[in-house]
Amino acid sequence: LADTPWRVSLYNSLCFADRRWQLLYTAGAGRPPPQSTYSSAGFERFSVRLLRVRNRTEALAAKRRQCWVDGVVFVADLKHAGGGAMGIAHFAKRILRLWGIVRQHEVYRIPDVQHIVFPSTSALQLAHDWPQSMIKLIAPSGVLTTPAENLLRSPCCYEHVVVSGRANTYFVREEDANELRLRAYRMAGVAEQRDTCAPPSLCYFRRSEGAAGGKWEGGPRVIVNVLDVLGIMEAAAQGAGARMRVVNANSSHSFAEQVQLFASCNVLVSVHGSHNANVMWMRPRSAFIELNPFLFYYAAYRELATVSGIDYLPSRRNQIGVTTGTLGVKAARFKKEFARWTDVACQEHTRCRSLARSFPTRVNMSDFKTALERGVQQVVASAVHACALRPASSSSAEQTRGAPQSRPGELRAASVKARVSPIR
Repeated sequence: LADTPWRVSLYNSLCFADRRWQLLYTAGAGRPPPQSTYSSAGFERFSVRLLRVRNRTEALAAKRRQCWVDGVVFVADLKHAGGGAMGIAHFAKRILRLWGIVRQHEVYRIPDVQHIVFPSTSALQLAHDWPQSMIKLIAPSGVLTTPAENLLRSPCCYEHVVVSGRANTYFVREEDANELRLRAYRMAGVAEQRDTCAPPSLCYFRRSEGAAGGKWEGGPRVIVNVLDVLGIMEAAAQGAGARMRVVNANSSHSFAEQVQLFASCNVLVSVHGSHNANVMWMRPRSAFIELNPFLFYYAAYRELATVSGIDYLPSRRNQIGVTTGTLGVKAARFKKEFARWTDVACQEHTRCRSLARSFPTRVNMSDFKTALERGVQQVVASAVHACALRPASSSSAEQTRGAPQSRPGELRAASVKARVSPIR
């Protein structure tokens, strides 16, 4: 099934030992099969190799007596093993391959998965609420999991192994994104439908804040002109009759809290980072503006937003925000070497990609204003249309008892101003 959207491969009687997956074959039974017949891009951290044995049947019988897992096992692999600060995006790209496969049973016809092996995810990472909740959303109840250290510690063989060779992908179909979002809303206690007459909410995501001791925050990705960004957002919010919030979520927040937060943002402005995997919980027809460092562009978040029904608004022509000191010297060297490259070319070059996101960023304010105007106009226009169609007698579940009720006309009046007045 390598030519299917998820590039699926199924292996029978596959073993793991000595930091590699092993496919046993009998010596003297003809020439060994060529690598192209058994390799898969789905094995990213540990490759699959042939292991020559005297008799495959006898060797497998012996291994059954040592360690053997019956049923279907899914290998949720990724080359990047990460560490204590590994982001949720890396985990999402591992587990959502399984979601895509089980959602298309008529294509893959794979029996229910009873076990998931994570060659690149530690037990500590798996214990966090975000991965645990994603597994509950995606996998059948009672599924067993094996973290990386257990896999390395205990050599074992598996009756059936399924892997997906599609990398850096969250969803391939809009209906899969929609269904997972609805499941997450139910788990997190989020209303499936937005209150269409409530004021829109503009959110600026400030990375690396939260409770002390939180993990997976990564670096701060400093925006040197953040006050200018916030000022433009405040002006846009006032012109649209919207709310402006500075928000944050990290590993000190539960899965439900993160779903609730991102679902509440009509327009999200955020620096690049793993936290943006949560964009999948934003409601359809929302807008997402990603502030990318100089020469750094990661297409996966654009693809995630698009397949989730969210308007992706890029901010890619930003500059390095430091010119002095040791970091300034490094920035000058980086620009001398790579300044003529495109951000797409830089993404394909390991050194350029790694260095590009290590410098503070100065946002191109002209581009940002344009993107923000488009996002606000789209969100407000959508809300006005939906609110105008709502029966006058209906009221918002979010309105406080005794508080004045907003009417469609009030929202419409505020939005007209946002549509005709450019952000100053």
